[in-house]
Amino acid sequence: MKARSLLTAGAALCALAGCSSTAPAPTPARPPAAAVPAPSASAGASLDPETLDATAGYLNGLGKLDTNLITDKSKALDQGTATCADIAAGKPAAEQASNVARRYGVDAARAGQILELARTALCLN
Repeated sequence: MKARSLLTAGAALCALAGCSSTAPAPTPARPPAAAVPAPSASAGASLDPETLDATAGYLNGLGKLDTNLITDKSKALDQGTATCADIAAGKPAAEQASNVARRYGVDAARAGQILELARTALCLN
């Protein structure tokens, strides 16, 4: 009986071994190297030293006026950029000041200071 069990087990193992494949498991397909976009050369083009200096100077100036103006630096830069757009568009001075007051949530006197800071430190053109 013992020999019969061993013979049956051996036959089962041989049968199972025949079911397995000797070929390696397929690997997941990867996109060719050319399909992966390379970093753009222009991605950092706007980060020239002059722009970095202007940005740092603007944020530093805002912080000197009121540290609450730079709690969100990204927002402060967006507001400054919008202010530069107003200046570049030639909007009337009163409208520029009103827009700055609204953007930053400040009074007219502080808006005038921010406007002048943007004009001298951030708006490069």
